[in-house]
This record gives sequence, C-alpha cells and structure tokens, in this order.
Amino acid sequence: MPIVPTLNTQQTVSNFELEEAKTWVFNNSAKFEQSELDFERQLNSSIDPVEYARDPRNSDRDNPDSYTNQVKNFIDTSLQEYTPPNKTAEDLWSAYTNKYKEESLTKAIVAESAINMNGRKSILTNTINDYSKVIEENPSSYEIKQNQTMFALEGTKQYISTNTKFELEEKATKDYRIAYMKGTAKQSPMKLMDEILSGTHSSVPKEQEQKLYMTAFNNYVVQSRKNIKELNDFVSNELAKIHMGETSSIESLTMEDYYTDDLVMQMAALTSWFSKNMTDKTRRTAMNESQRTESVMFEGTAYLYPTIRWDDNGNEIQGITDYFFYALKQGDALAIKDEQQGTRISKKMSRMLSYGD
Repeated sequence: MPIVPTLNTQQTVSNFELEEAKTWVFNNSAKFEQSELDFERQLNSSIDPVEYARDPRNSDRDNPDSYTNQVKNFIDTSLQEYTPPNKTAEDLWSAYTNKYKEESLTKAIVAESAINMNGRKSILTNTINDYSKVIEENPSSYEIKQNQTMFALEGTKQYISTNTKFELEEKATKDYRIAYMKGTAKQSPMKLMDEILSGTHSSVPKEQEQKLYMTAFNNYVVQSRKNIKELNDFVSNELAKIHMGETSSIESLTMEDYYTDDLVMQMAALTSWFSKNMTDKTRRTAMNESQRTESVMFEGTAYLYPTIRWDDNGNEIQGITDYFFYALKQGDALAIKDEQQGTRISKKMSRMLSYGD
C-alpha cells in the first residue's frame, strides 16, 4: 500500500484512493488557478495606479479593499467551493492550497508595491509636467519650481526606487530648462539670446538650442515692430499737441533720453539687411562674412549702414561705389545717437550673427 505524506503524519492508502485524490487535486487545482488568475486580471484592469496611490487607506494593511487583501479574500472565498472526495485528497489539497496561497500573496504584495510605485511615479510626473507649464508661462518661477521639485524627490526614497528618483530628477531638470527657454523666448527674447550666446544653456541639445535661438530672434523682431509703432504713435500724438499749442512731455526730452542702445537695437532688428542675415546662414562672402558695417555723420545725424549687400537670391551685390548713399536710397540706413553707439550696436549684431558658426 502506498504511504501518502500529510501535514502531520503519514497515512497508508489504497492505490485507487491515491490516484483518485491526485486526479481530483490536479483537475481542481487547474480550475482554481485559472479563476484566481482571471480575478487578478480583472482586479488589475480596474485599478488606476494614481488614484490607488493617492488613497491613504491603501497604506493600511487591514484595509479589506487593498490589492493584497482583495486577492487574499478571493482565494479564501473560492477555496470554500471545493470539497475533496476523500481524506487523501483533502490532505493533498490542503498542502497544495497552503503553498499556492503563500506564493500568491507574496506576488500580490509585490504587485501592490508596483502599483503604488507606478502611481506615485505618475503623480510626480504629472506634477513635473504641470510645473513645466507654469515655468513656460512665468519663467521667473524656474528656480523656485526646480528647488521645490528636488526637495520633494528627496523625500520619495521610501516609496520609489533610486533609479525612478534619478529618472524623475533628470526629467525635471531637462523639462524645466526647456520650459524656461520657451517662456523667455516669448517674453524676453533678447535675454534668452544673450544667455544662449554666453553658454548658459549648453546642456540643451544643439539642434533644440538653435531652434529656440531663432524663435527668440523672430519674437524679438515682432516685439520690436510693435514697440517702434507704439513709439511712433506716441511721438505723433505729442507733436500734434505741440502743433495745437498744448504742453507735451517730449518737449523736454533729448536724444540721450530716448535713443538708447535697446531702442536702436530694436530698430536694427527691423532692417532687412540685419534680419535677413540672421535668418539666412547661406549668406557668406569668400572671407566667411555675412555682414560688415560702418558709421558716418551726415547732415547732423549719425548713421550705421552695411558695407556688404545681398540680393534676394543670396548673392553678394557687386559694384556699389558708396554703401552709405546706397543705404539712404534703400531707406535702411540706421540712425544712431553717435558713432560710439554705432560701434556698440555693430558689435552686438556681430555677436548675434556669430551663433552657430
């Protein structure tokens, strides 16, 4: 007679009873495992990791609705539906289910930990995405949001892995910088161009940095056009007041007051010769120059003008005998306060044109 091990002793049974018990356990274990796997699949599909991680009740091991306790409850309830046909089957079934339950609950704990980790990772990722939008709208918040995020991530070591923490730190660092650059390109384009030229954003991929640089310049042109129009409208209105015999605020203004480098640089951005040189990098002489300028005093006004000219096809125009009078004829000689200012503006333009060379 075969001897069958039980939980506490050994039992002698007939071959028929043993085979019947083994067959019953085999058939019902397959049925039971399939039902338990189906339940776990359904449970997993019903759980939103973000909502699960946000619910503090799921941190309570006695919470009946926690992932692990739901698996445990299903196993306990399902096992009540199975009645072994004999004592041998009962012993074999008990040994099998105890082992299966132990392994299933261990896997459930691991699965629940992963759900929590993924949920918290998603929460942090969403927060980083939200902060990126805030920074793009308000670039001055860049450092504050960066510090807040790094401080928050330092406190996550107990519920997310070290690799996930590093991954989120890297995401925040990259996304926040790009958001800052996008926002600054819209609101303070010259500031961003100066920062790029000084190497502040060298960690950004070159192609992306170049794209943001040109976006900033195009925005600078748009803003300059708006600002110059508003200034012209203001001066026209004030001159009309003077013509009508009214007091005007511009009567006491001198060129020193309003012909600042910032204003002249905005006027320069609206000249076709400088703006086209900024946007068309194919314009290059044999000496690899796209622009050269000179300044001159003419009839009491100082002017800055280019001494390299290009046609619409990007070819250098030859045979110009007097570049200043050519600029006057074209209407794009840049009026400046004095030749010293012309030197500063010329250097500024050269620096801006040098990006990418």
